[in-house]
Amino acid sequence: MKQEFGRNYFYGGSKSNYFNYEKMNHAKVFKGIIYFFDKHRITGIRLLDAGCAFGFLLKKLNPYFKEINGFDISDFAIKKARKIIPEANLSIIDLEGVLPFPDDHFDCITAVDVLEHTRDFRENFEKLARKLRKGGYFIISTPLDEWPRRSLGFIGDRDKTHRSILREKELNNIIKKNKLNVIERRYFSPFPILYRIPNIHWQIEILLQKVF
Repeated sequence: MKQEFGRNYFYGGSKSNYFNYEKMNHAKVFKGIIYFFDKHRITGIRLLDAGCAFGFLLKKLNPYFKEINGFDISDFAIKKARKIIPEANLSIIDLEGVLPFPDDHFDCITAVDVLEHTRDFRENFEKLARKLRKGGYFIISTPLDEWPRRSLGFIGDRDKTHRSILREKELNNIIKKNKLNVIERRYFSPFPILYRIPNIHWQIEILLQKVF
């Protein structure tokens, strides 16, 4: 699976939805995530970005935390990230393996367009949730298997590595099982990627908080 996320994944659009990941307008791509941080005044000591790719989100969130951490399955992506955000603690880690972080450790964990690439969304969601301290925030962004995707998914989603796209009801059950509170959720269509159409249940960005 690791070899799927090399250079060809991030450039050219043949295996993913990215034609040039490096030159995308990341201010627009991560606008919803930054909105959560600013609206809810999320700050802390330690941040973990799961599936950090080139580190663009870490760079934007750096001012909110004293320590920033990121990992990705792609060694190609991590090499890029080490140049873009050298102050971050970065690792090559497969989310489907063992996560080498203590439980109850991070003030915030982000997983943006990551969990749908794994074989078991539920299991890997739970792995990340265990690393979050009580009161910490968990932010995910993921496609939904609702009517827009079922009807039109063949038009907009070229990513061949999407393995675990859930119905929203399934996602809600996972959140409840992990004892996380839903603070806010937002829906949009990511196509075209820089001009997101709001309130379409194609993709969800959701802010969660660990309360137990």
